Amino acid sequence: MKSAVTLTLLMLAGAVQAAPTSQQQMRQHFTDTMVKPCEGKKAGDTVTITDRRGGKHMAICTLTALPVAE
Repeated sequence: MKSAVTLTLLMLAGAVQAAPTSQQQMRQHFTDTMVKPCEGKKAGDTVTITDRRGGKHMAICTLTALPVAE
C-alpha cells in the first residue's frame, strides 16, 4: 500500500512539473504572436499579427512586431 501511495505522489509531482505555468504560456504566446511574424524580416517590414480573439492587425517589425495605430 505504501508503495502505491508513493507511486501516485511521484506521478502527480511529474504532472505538475510538466504543466506549463501561466507565465510560460504568456511568454510562448508573445513569441508566437509578436516575434515569429518578424523572423527573417528586417526592421520596417510590415506583417500581420493575430490577437487572442483572432483579429488581424498590421504591424511593423522592429525587434518585435509593434501594432500600427488604425
